[in-house]
Amino acid sequence: MERRVGLPLVEFSSASQLAFTGIVYPSLVVGYIGQAAYLSKHLDQVDHAFFNSVPTPVFWPVFVIATFASIVGSQAVISAIFSIINQCMALSCFPRVKVVHTSSNIYGQIYIPEINWIMLVICLALTIGFQNTIDIGNAYGIAVIIVMLVTTGLMVLVIITVWQRSIFFALSFFFVFGSVELLYLSTAFFKVPKGGWVPLALAGVLMAIMYVWYYGTTKKYEFNFQKCR
Repeated sequence: MERRVGLPLVEFSSASQLAFTGIVYPSLVVGYIGQAAYLSKHLDQVDHAFFNSVPTPVFWPVFVIATFASIVGSQAVISAIFSIINQCMALSCFPRVKVVHTSSNIYGQIYIPEINWIMLVICLALTIGFQNTIDIGNAYGIAVIIVMLVTTGLMVLVIITVWQRSIFFALSFFFVFGSVELLYLSTAFFKVPKGGWVPLALAGVLMAIMYVWYYGTTKKYEFNFQKCR
């Protein structure tokens, strides 16, 4: 459920926002605190801390709920990707693809068929290629840490350019949050040869596509502008 925070809040109804604030987020924090408390007593079980910390009588109910939560989280990630691709197209940073608006009430609720099929192929390829959850976890961990660091960097730009706050305030923000994220990133570098290179490679390919498309679009605009003068 926590994956849903990857989408703008405006794309959710007030009921969803209230449920996240009053139920999902507190439950998430309490769950993480519980895992931390369990690990403080069982340092040798760090690989499967979540399920090992669940009492035996309620293991299977928790397993079923966690499985359904993963399905919901996956759908939220897919919706977030659709939203990001749509924004990239608006900025002329991504090739044009068909965008289907699936709701007449919520503008940001969209579906992109081509991206959906591409993600299906990539997911199947990664699953067949990795064949174990450990390497998938390594790839996922590096991807999450990099996203956190990039988000912090973009937030610094928002503080300076949008909020018009001082550079000192922005650097203080980056020092508090960015230093922790850089520490996480430094400890995750050992995962690169163990599957962590996959998100880096995918990010490189996507950045190349976006740069080439933006460069070509800009040159085309400049050519048409000069031609019309």
